[in-house]
Amino acid sequence: MTLYDKYDRSVYERIRLKLVALGYLPDITAYATITLYDAAKETLKLTLPYKKVTEVFGIGMWRAKSCIEPNMIIISRKSETKGSLGGFPEVGFVKKLDGNFDKVQYPRHTKNLMYDIRVITSDIYWERVLTTLIEEVLGTEDYLPMVDPTTGAPLAEAYMMLQTANLDMSSVEFLERMYKYTLKDVFVTEAKIIRANIPPLTRIDFGLIVEPHIPGSFESQRVDITVLPPPVP
Repeated sequence: MTLYDKYDRSVYERIRLKLVALGYLPDITAYATITLYDAAKETLKLTLPYKKVTEVFGIGMWRAKSCIEPNMIIISRKSETKGSLGGFPEVGFVKKLDGNFDKVQYPRHTKNLMYDIRVITSDIYWERVLTTLIEEVLGTEDYLPMVDPTTGAPLAEAYMMLQTANLDMSSVEFLERMYKYTLKDVFVTEAKIIRANIPPLTRIDFGLIVEPHIPGSFESQRVDITVLPPPVP
């Protein structure tokens, strides 16, 4: 997996989970096979206006390239530019699950990733519903929560996502809106590990120079401070 997988999956899951929450699409994770999932979609269609579920297609999904149909949301990553953060190599420490740390060097610069999100419908009812949905889940300027690209589980990080355009791309056959978004200042390559498995700090020793009451003289006094690890919950 790459960091691109994380960003792409996060955009996809943000939209998919909203469709599921509103009852416009079954939750694919609840079905053991694609056959069962497809059957659930057919059942759900009978309860929705115009007998349509809305499907979202992430980057690289073959059907989004081969067949355009009403009630599709298609995500694509188009390009990238240099971000506003970086310069000299930045060094930091990453805490691991075992409590140790890795000393890492981050990439020199962040990147801005550009996404196109196409909302395709064939009637004004769904055009308004899905336009509202995109505005609610992505907005015009908001932080996009990240998810694990393998499991879809939430991660403790988020990045600013800016809407840069909202275009009417309708044709004779379909109503279509094209949203353009920029995911700001993300790293697209992993940090390089300089030193691994550094144990946490438990003791600090330093010398303290103190001034006595006698003018013009100094004395050195040694002070030891012990930093205790946090209690185990």
